[in-house]
Amino acid sequence: MERKIIISIFLVTCLTSVGYAQNGGGILDPELTMYQFQPHTLNPALSGNANSKWQMHGSWREQSYSISNPFLTWRGYFDINAPINAWNGNIWGFGLNVENDQQGDSRIRNTRVNGTMSIGQYLDARQQHSISVGFQGGYGTRAIDYGEMYWDNQWVGQGFNNLAPSGEPELEDAQGYFDLSTGAQYSYYSGDLIELYSGVAVFHVNRPDVGLYTDTNSTFLQRKTNAHIEFVHRIRDNSMFALRPSLLYSRQANRASLIAGSRFQFLFNEGTRTTGRRNESSISFGLFTRVANPPYGTMVDLLGTLNMEFAGFSFGAGYDIPLGNFQALNGYEGAYEFMIGYRAGYRRGLYNKYSRSKKGKL
Repeated sequence: MERKIIISIFLVTCLTSVGYAQNGGGILDPELTMYQFQPHTLNPALSGNANSKWQMHGSWREQSYSISNPFLTWRGYFDINAPINAWNGNIWGFGLNVENDQQGDSRIRNTRVNGTMSIGQYLDARQQHSISVGFQGGYGTRAIDYGEMYWDNQWVGQGFNNLAPSGEPELEDAQGYFDLSTGAQYSYYSGDLIELYSGVAVFHVNRPDVGLYTDTNSTFLQRKTNAHIEFVHRIRDNSMFALRPSLLYSRQANRASLIAGSRFQFLFNEGTRTTGRRNESSISFGLFTRVANPPYGTMVDLLGTLNMEFAGFSFGAGYDIPLGNFQALNGYEGAYEFMIGYRAGYRRGLYNKYSRSKKGKL
């Protein structure tokens, strides 16, 4: 009975997301190159869905497509597998994520703090197939520094005087709002050779009002739909090389973005199957392309990433190279991104996740 309930929730979430992506206008979210290391902003259903007791990651990115002052984004999260077993074979995860984004000379800042919960179910006795749904909710603020802005009415003689009355409508420095998101995902694990993760998510389901003018129509944070898939394949048993192709399609208002490519992973040590006392050590090189269709035209990026993992710690760096005519506008500069993280008690193998006999994960 419980399995049927979760499958129903999964299907409803998938079908509902199609309608959410058709809205236009409003405020849009920033993007990351190494999105795989921020699962809470990829899909709430991924919270706690990992071969570790707990994990945390932080990302910092200088957004591209900025002519003057670059946009800056940082994100961080923590999640844990809860030792709860409401029925045999269930999966639980809880987490917290924080996001801050700064835009332009006026430093428009968007800050959000969200809590995330996911619950799932294994679909077969061998625990190779599983699905889960996730729910995310929190509070955010959107703020602006009007001290860095100038208006027509402040033009005095030969220059601007920002102490003069602006003549603009009543302005607010910050707007608070509540934010709700949801998602669903499917996982397949065949053993040591193949892993598959896929899902859909809808962010900002309630379309919160983030407007800063008090006498104009509301400005909404538009719903965003993510559809993602990652495939992990080791060439043969005991191979120290793995391919990790992945794809992320996002649509928010009138903007669509597709990131596709692969990471190439070389393992120095494997994580132990049962004890978790030996962590995985590896290095990964990634090559991706992003095709985005924002309101101001189609953009194409070439993305390169480098990730290292040692004793549970992860370090990564990425760089976006914009292609096409936009290069001349921003001085042929791309966008940097850095990541650091840690996961505790990492283990490989089929029964590293939830086991009916262990009453919870790990």
